[in-house]
Amino acid sequence: TFFDTLSETWRILEQSGRCLQKDQSPINEKDTFALFDEPRCRGVDIKLRPDAVAALTLGQHMCKDKFMQAAGRMRKLHINQSIVIVGERKILKQIKRSVSLKKYKEVKAVNVLTWIMQNTVESTVKGLAMWADQGIFHDTDVQPNHAVLDEIQDLKAFYMRPTLDTPLPKLATISKEFHCSRTGSSGSTLRIKNIVSRLQVLGDGYNVSHSGIDEECERELEREVEEEEEVMVEYARMDARTEDDWDYSSILRSRFCKDIATSVHPLAKVIQNFVSNKHVANIEWSDKVYCTKNFVHTIVLNSENDGFDDVLRI
Repeated sequence: TFFDTLSETWRILEQSGRCLQKDQSPINEKDTFALFDEPRCRGVDIKLRPDAVAALTLGQHMCKDKFMQAAGRMRKLHINQSIVIVGERKILKQIKRSVSLKKYKEVKAVNVLTWIMQNTVESTVKGLAMWADQGIFHDTDVQPNHAVLDEIQDLKAFYMRPTLDTPLPKLATISKEFHCSRTGSSGSTLRIKNIVSRLQVLGDGYNVSHSGIDEECERELEREVEEEEEVMVEYARMDARTEDDWDYSSILRSRFCKDIATSVHPLAKVIQNFVSNKHVANIEWSDKVYCTKNFVHTIVLNSENDGFDDVLRI
């Protein structure tokens, strides 16, 4: 059972390949594998088996609302339904760092929930800073020309300003001074006073990164920070192996692989012998796919301990 974005309807895909709308299929939705993407985790109620098991996938910077909405699809979670939390390796590393969990320790549900709540707090803090700035901007917008900010096209102004961790209450004061100076407003209205006082209470003890650059540049720098978190691995320079020429036309004259004018190896054997991840080798690869020696051996090995993982063509 899945949501078809083209027809904007829930459909059931049968093993025969026939795909019907949910209310037209002879198969009951509770007897199918139900797939909920993120937008469909809100307000969707599909009848699942009383003992259904859900795989809940974690995303980058996932917050409480998305996690709870996804878990909420299991209406009988408090009885016999259950959830298996799944995340890719870099997500699990983030969780371990955030909860100070040692690398060899297993990530448990309580660790995931702690990480989610930390993400929620961080997201809320960033939202408070934007809320305060927009509120003060609106309140000081007395004249029509005040709604227009000066266009900045200088790269130095975009990227040369230092990024500082500023206390959230102080950021409200900075925003107030900036908008009052550009509009000539006194900043003494009740709304601005309430915004500043609210941030002094809710933002106490929290800092946000502030550089004064515009929103687009902020997003660009955030992407750069995320990319810098990825581990870059440099590999030693390898010498390419000279391929052995053979009679390619022998393929057209041969009925069996052994009759080809070069040595060939089953793909399953190649993966089993040259790929370190044994889970990949456990896959039932087709026994009709073969590899030549030139295809497998791409570099000159300096020792028997050198591996092929990073230089294989497959």
